[in-house]
Amino acid sequence: MNPTSKPDLEIAWAAGFYEGEGSISACGGHHLILSLGQVDIEPLGRFATAMPSGAISGPKKQNSALSRKPFYQFQANGEGALNCIRAMWPNLSTRRREQALRAFVRWMFRTVGYRAPRKTAWEERKHGVREYHPALKT
Repeated sequence: MNPTSKPDLEIAWAAGFYEGEGSISACGGHHLILSLGQVDIEPLGRFATAMPSGAISGPKKQNSALSRKPFYQFQANGEGALNCIRAMWPNLSTRRREQALRAFVRWMFRTVGYRAPRKTAWEERKHGVREYHPALKT
């Protein structure tokens, strides 16, 4: 596909939006969750349109002193979260790729009942997530 085609541009835009507003985690090790929250539903709608799976929920009431505006959230779980990351992968920064890999490894090992050994934050910075998990080396 042409690198400047509309789908590729939308995925690149979505990756940039995710870089600034999104997160991925393995909640309890058993649930892989990709999420983004906003008070404006328009960019979330654009993000959801560019992604292969996931849904928008809200509006939810905020009880924050900083904002009382309604809050919307995009969320993709499990394989859906993995498919979203896969779509954005070429456009993600190293930091976001490593965050996704750490979440995926925790999710993958906990799903099959294996707990990966933990490293200190210093060891992860020194060696990186790819050194820590040989299966992820390219």
